[in-house]
Amino acid sequence: MKTGRYQEFSRRAHEARGLSVAQFELTFGCDLRCRHCMTDCYNKPVLLQRELPTREVKEILDRLKASGVLWLCLTGGDPLTRGDFPEIHEHAKKLGFIVTVFTNGCRIDRGMARLLGRMQPFVIEITLNAITEELYERISGRRGSFGKVMAALELLKAEHIPIKLKTQVTRENAGEAPRIQAFARGRGIPWDASCLLYPRLNGDLGPAFLRVDPRTMPGQGSECAAASARASKSSVELFPCPIKSGQGIYLDPYGFAFLCPLLRRPRYDLSRMTLARARGLAMVQAGRARFKSESRCRSCGLKVDCPWCPGFAYLETGNREEPVAYCCQIARGSAQADA
Repeated sequence: MKTGRYQEFSRRAHEARGLSVAQFELTFGCDLRCRHCMTDCYNKPVLLQRELPTREVKEILDRLKASGVLWLCLTGGDPLTRGDFPEIHEHAKKLGFIVTVFTNGCRIDRGMARLLGRMQPFVIEITLNAITEELYERISGRRGSFGKVMAALELLKAEHIPIKLKTQVTRENAGEAPRIQAFARGRGIPWDASCLLYPRLNGDLGPAFLRVDPRTMPGQGSECAAASARASKSSVELFPCPIKSGQGIYLDPYGFAFLCPLLRRPRYDLSRMTLARARGLAMVQAGRARFKSESRCRSCGLKVDCPWCPGFAYLETGNREEPVAYCCQIARGSAQADA
């Protein structure tokens, strides 16, 4: 059988320009109650009861496969809080998806680790916001959670499952980030940090008050580089990112599809239309979107160094063309650093 480098395979697949990537929020449920979490507002029993049952989740996976999706991310909330997660994951693997799982790791006990070892996801990405128990549990809002995630890392290692660690940097743990990085490096685990905190999906600005000073935030360079790579030079087009290509699609636990995880309106009910039609409608709308106001973001000279996007603006201000002060601070800081 002919083999090749994964990077080359991935590049060719993305160049095909069809729908190839899907991120499926299986649930908004999570054992943790982190104050910075943008989806925690939907982590409530009455809302969790409305989430898709197993049969409908599997039907959507079938439709994603038929539409050409190859890379599938199962996320939440924490997808492992669903009792049917093993069945869903197994179905995804049988369909041939390259599966990534986002989790906090607290539900990974010996039995789950062995199950994942048999299923072999492409990678499991675990959020680790501190490596000291007191700080981790202050952030997570759950006593005993630190010991669970530390045990999960050892269990996954024993099953030879690829792991990636991620850290959401906030005012609470900014000083801890270098130690988390050293922890990951010492164990040979890839690590990434993000300092961008978004308001909650219901418009609650609470997480914004946990943002670190842009002048001191770790990982700023990588985030700004990514922003620069995706930024549009146009002063007319509203979306600076590549969502207009329609290569990726997002799905929430209720069966709605959309192109941007921050800007979830309009959304398309997959119980009432095909995935192809939902994607087509979303692409048309994104492609036609233009600035209608004289927003400063329209012609800002610092656009290529700014993480601003319409989704960020909508969550922060209620207006998808409005500047976001925090993004302006990041852009100005990057410009000064390059001067």
